[in-house]
Amino acid sequence: MTESGPVKGVHVGVLSFEDLTELEAELVRAVYDYRVFDLSPDPASVAADEPDFEQWGPDRTVRAELVCQLLMGEGPVAPGSDAMLLRAVRIRGARIVGPLDLEGALVVSRLDLRGCWLDCSTAPVFEAADLPTLRLRGCWLPAGLVADQLRTRSDVDLSNSRVFGEVRLLGARIGGQLNLTGARLRNLNGYALSADRAQIDGSVFGRAGFEADGQVRLPGARIGNELDLTGAKLRNPGGVALFTDGAQIDGGMHLAEGFEADGQVRLLGARIGVLLDLTRARLCDPDGYALSADGTQIDGNMFGEAGFEADGEVRLPGAKISGTLDLTGAVLRNPNGVALNAERFRVGGTLFWKPSIVVGDVDLGFADVAVWVDAKEALAFPAMLEGLHYDAIHPGPPELPVSVRLEWLARDPGGYSPLPYTQLASVLRSGGHDRDARHVLIASQKARRSQEGRSRFTRTARTVLSAALRWTVGYGYRPWLALVWLVALIGAAALVIRLLPGGPNDSFTATVGAPRPFNTVLYVVDAVLPFVDLGYDRWIPGGAAQIITVSIVVLGWTLATAVVAAFAGILRRGD
Repeated sequence: MTESGPVKGVHVGVLSFEDLTELEAELVRAVYDYRVFDLSPDPASVAADEPDFEQWGPDRTVRAELVCQLLMGEGPVAPGSDAMLLRAVRIRGARIVGPLDLEGALVVSRLDLRGCWLDCSTAPVFEAADLPTLRLRGCWLPAGLVADQLRTRSDVDLSNSRVFGEVRLLGARIGGQLNLTGARLRNLNGYALSADRAQIDGSVFGRAGFEADGQVRLPGARIGNELDLTGAKLRNPGGVALFTDGAQIDGGMHLAEGFEADGQVRLLGARIGVLLDLTRARLCDPDGYALSADGTQIDGNMFGEAGFEADGEVRLPGAKISGTLDLTGAVLRNPNGVALNAERFRVGGTLFWKPSIVVGDVDLGFADVAVWVDAKEALAFPAMLEGLHYDAIHPGPPELPVSVRLEWLARDPGGYSPLPYTQLASVLRSGGHDRDARHVLIASQKARRSQEGRSRFTRTARTVLSAALRWTVGYGYRPWLALVWLVALIGAAALVIRLLPGGPNDSFTATVGAPRPFNTVLYVVDAVLPFVDLGYDRWIPGGAAQIITVSIVVLGWTLATAVVAAFAGILRRGD
């Protein structure tokens, strides 16, 4: 048995007990005694980003070659020990030198390293290996980790570790949890974590303290429970910070309570089983997409409540949320573009449109919402609303007057479209608010006619016609107004005729069969209503009476026609 430290990088085949240093021999005894081999001054310590190399000498150094052989059941056996009792390799605070290479290996023992320094210029390799579990907690890995196609029957635990380089788990199959809580992964301008198409039967944890410089990738991954990145910090400025396109997450996806992403968060085509929680998260990609969730399906709720901030476009086109979408208190900023793109998305439950700040455009075109809930302050933010459909509006509190909603519709950056007005009127009518519904439809006609006409003459003519239709029959939605005007016209005309100089007898000449005596009210009724014949057409007006008669005939026939057409439902409203 040698007493000096091992020579790094020298492989001598299967080691015997006599080939070991005293420290390594003690490790073997600990393994067969099912004890933790602990060299850490503080058993609870975690390796720092830069270990104190001077203190990690031969008295804390073992060969990676020995660790590999113990894990595969091929290593030296301590005298008096039963080789069949090998169950776990548990090491604390050791410097492990040389390549830790278990590619394709069938590992019979659990590997549990804590606070260890894997001192090698190459990454530990677990590619296509089969392990009971893999725990590298609080370890320092200066060259990354390669574990593509890894198979474990339990957890992969990298909590509190420091990894410089890429952590590769492409196509891995993890039978338990993937724990990244407190870990710091650094691979600037590259991938910090690659877990494309990985299958994780449990949850993925990367809670407070987890930091990644470089892209975190989980595209096409299948996660049997939660993806919990609560409080995590992901940094990949100008690129994608979190890439989960096509992932299937059976539980919830938690990007909340202090979660920060400097770079895009991508969920294109992902499916989330319970909820997407962005409460008090901060997403930042000011020149691109802060959140891309095109075609994402959430079989539950999406929360982006108070404290949620997004600098850059939040994209939800084609997304489907079966429960609630709550944006109460959200801050959405994209001053040079679209702050929220929710075109064609669907919310099966309630949409709370109550953001506190929106800087940039909002596109809700052809979205479909079951129940719409808003606040007066939120309706101050213009939105593109053409095709937006909702089954009901929650009345508050407080219940908003219809005038506030009309002001929101008028702010639509896309200009006038009849669809938002007819949608609002339909929901109001179905809720028993017929008067408000008519008010909305009248506002729609007024807005439509103000948009029409190319020439100045045409615009003027349409403006006059629009005003006439509005005040006489409310564009066909208030036909009773024409009746009021008819009555007023009859009364006013009768009074004017009665006040003519000399009285009515000096202004009218009776012909054969004219009814007597002359009645000014009946004369006006006969002249105004084309479908009434009281015989007063046998009284021939002259002078000023003739002018008055022509005027009331034109006005009366116009009003009468409008009344008949409106009540018959043939006055075309263009909506």
